[in-house]
Amino acid sequence: KTVTALPQTQIVLCEPFILPVGWVNKDLENWQNMILRAQKIVKKLALNYDAVFVELQKPFLDACKKAPADYWIWDGIHPMPAGHELIARQWINEVSKKLTFMN
Repeated sequence: KTVTALPQTQIVLCEPFILPVGWVNKDLENWQNMILRAQKIVKKLALNYDAVFVELQKPFLDACKKAPADYWIWDGIHPMPAGHELIARQWINEVSKKLTFMN
């Protein structure tokens, strides 16, 4: 409906993500399966609606090479301040590729 009503609108979809920390770690396999399904759905929606797709799972996994998971996400899902910054940087990087006024 949004694309039809406002064709100049650019939709941005962020990839669901988790890290093996907190209560997610207690049932990691189920969380991974659920998040993997959600990631596929969000990526497909982005393709179908020409939305900007902001990948987050890999950037969070890469970030864990620099600092432990609980530095980025406190419970496996909800970001810490550093995780919010990581998301913001990914968002700006991906959106600026599509919206030239951001360059």
